Amino acid sequence: MSPRRSSRSTGGLVVTLIVGVLAVTAVLLAVFALRVPSNPDAGEIPGPIPTWGGGPVASNSPAPLSTQSTSSPGMEPNPQFISMLDPLVGVRSTVGSCVPGGGAAVVERTADGGATWTRVLVDVLDLRQVLSLDYVADGQISIVGTGADCMPIGLVSFTGGEFWEAGPDQLASASFVEPNDPSKILDRGAEMSAPCSVSELQRAGGTLIALCSDGSVQYRGTDASWIPVGIGDVLVATASGETTLLTASLDPACSGTLFRSVDLATDRVADLACISVLPANATLDVAANSVIFWSGEEVYLSQNGGVTWAAVS
Repeated sequence: MSPRRSSRSTGGLVVTLIVGVLAVTAVLLAVFALRVPSNPDAGEIPGPIPTWGGGPVASNSPAPLSTQSTSSPGMEPNPQFISMLDPLVGVRSTVGSCVPGGGAAVVERTADGGATWTRVLVDVLDLRQVLSLDYVADGQISIVGTGADCMPIGLVSFTGGEFWEAGPDQLASASFVEPNDPSKILDRGAEMSAPCSVSELQRAGGTLIALCSDGSVQYRGTDASWIPVGIGDVLVATASGETTLLTASLDPACSGTLFRSVDLATDRVADLACISVLPANATLDVAANSVIFWSGEEVYLSQNGGVTWAAVS
């Protein structure tokens, strides 16, 4: 009788062979798995891990001042208004738009010289666009603008902007460009031809002054003719006296904004100051001997007629 041991030895050999084959197969599969990318699209070397928040982000805020273009100054209409009652109290607004899909004007008030601003709710006549803004007297603010139909409307507040009412009389006392015909100006109720593509209107005493979109300035003489002022590349201007203007310009001699005083009676131009900020939708106004300059998200104040400046916000 054959020993049973021999049959147990043969069975052990078979088992050993099977285990060996399985082990080799497992090793081959592991090696193959390491050589094949888990990502079916990973035929190229993976790029760096993305980081979030480091790229450009869309925003409705004005672009940083340092990125504003310095070419073609004054080629766009002035997109902001500011009017100061005194060195501390004032009102400002964006222009807004009356066309469908355009954003409505935003009106704000300050009581600390422009350091902080509070939104003013103009809740009558569906104000969409501002054409003229004036802080007339203590508590009294006058706006000429348009509603959704783009027709001129007048509004007035006697509470510093807290409450508003229709003010049709404001149309007869303000100076603004006709919104439906930019070739026309309405000056205190009288219609006249614009001397240029007007971006802003100002008054120095009884003299009407037009800032043109090409950066030139003209004023209306006593004979109703328009007279050019000997200055160019003006971005924004404001009356600083009965016959004087304060202007802000881009000039090669100034790496920022150059402020000048212009005497309309003599055509004399005097440089006042250069500040290292590029105008971004800039505007300015004079109250007493103080001048406030709003550019982008920044506000600057001069307490000596524009000779020296300091940021206030």
